[in-house]
Amino acid sequence: KIESPEGFPLFAVSNLMQIALERCKTARCAIETMGKTAEKYGFYGEDPESGETLTVTDNSETWIFNIASADCDRKGNWDGPGAKMRAAWVGQRVPEGHVAVSPNLFTIKEIDPDDKENFMFAEKIHEVAVAKGLWDGKGLMNYAATWGPSPLTHVYLAGVPPVPRYMSMRLWRIYSRVAPSLKLQPHIDPWTFPFSVPVDKQLTRREIFELTRDHYEGTPFDMRLGVLAGPFGTPNRLEHGEGITKHHGEYPRAISIPRTAYSVVAEALPDHRAEKAATPGIAWVATDTPSTSVYVPFFATAKSEKLGPYQKGSRFQLTRESAWWAFNFLANWMEINYRDMSNIVIPTMQSVQDQVDAQSAAAEDAGSAEALTAAQETIQAEVVSKWWDLSDKLVAMFTDGYLNECAGQPLPQKRDAEGCQVSAGIGYPKE
Repeated sequence: KIESPEGFPLFAVSNLMQIALERCKTARCAIETMGKTAEKYGFYGEDPESGETLTVTDNSETWIFNIASADCDRKGNWDGPGAKMRAAWVGQRVPEGHVAVSPNLFTIKEIDPDDKENFMFAEKIHEVAVAKGLWDGKGLMNYAATWGPSPLTHVYLAGVPPVPRYMSMRLWRIYSRVAPSLKLQPHIDPWTFPFSVPVDKQLTRREIFELTRDHYEGTPFDMRLGVLAGPFGTPNRLEHGEGITKHHGEYPRAISIPRTAYSVVAEALPDHRAEKAATPGIAWVATDTPSTSVYVPFFATAKSEKLGPYQKGSRFQLTRESAWWAFNFLANWMEINYRDMSNIVIPTMQSVQDQVDAQSAAAEDAGSAEALTAAQETIQAEVVSKWWDLSDKLVAMFTDGYLNECAGQPLPQKRDAEGCQVSAGIGYPKE
């Protein structure tokens, strides 16, 4: 029996995930378990107004899960224990052959209560929405618009206007890459985009990796270009600060951003491949920002007892024993001259990723937990060692404002045109 002092909600999204992982083998079971648990005992977000969105998958289905507190109004005022439900949740199945994106935003819209195959939701979600004055009860309820704030008007930071492109541009970019035939156009409102889109062709694992590394390269929104990119074409933007409160504006958030702690691509293997590889799935992990990181495998059945580089370190103390610090250090060093260093780092990243893929495939072909364990330990140690070696070379090559010939690396060419453009853009020729 679980009791809550004064009836306050008991579960955050991390607790719900833990319960689902303990009790479920399928995505459908996980959605139902998390939803009904929160509905009974209450859900709370990181602040009174916030909700959560999750992607839940097994080897045959993928679902999107949206959840908000039903114990608070939209201003964060505590309503006390919900008389009829403690959480407003919904799950929608991603159709076969589709890609769905959840960019810090509720994306589930119209709930079809008769479509049990593709929707699950809180039992009294419609009744409570009407009682709270969030929905007029007509037609199909739009979950995102009913239980979430409008991205066009919601203020995330005091003194800063709404930032709808923070979400809408990432939706547009991924959908336009996986389904170019749809010819989707950028739009300020993220809710104009569909819940999911059918892909033009089946995506490979490497193509998924590349989606996570995107800065809108090759589009009019390419973040390597323009005055904000500086003379060395960095796609990274510093967020917050006083300037944004005084000079209101907005730039799109990239998919890969510098403050990313890690990226995970979860690969649930189909039964025939899982049996051959001796593992039901692989978590591909890239520490720090994925645009300059390598994805390494964590096999579900690996039995490593070593404390490897992906289990060591603190962000408060640099150490060469930590994978995160290897990639974080180099990503930060690249800000000295992103354009020229990226011409070295990105090809190296792709080459190392090729090697990782080959080693992983060989371990899967061996078909034993022992082979997977050995490969996982070897791959992770080698990748981190290679990245520190690359960092050492680039520290020597790019230092004190110079490009130094070293380690057999050719010097980048054509350095002046972009710098002249930036100088003109900031009014350098003028008094």
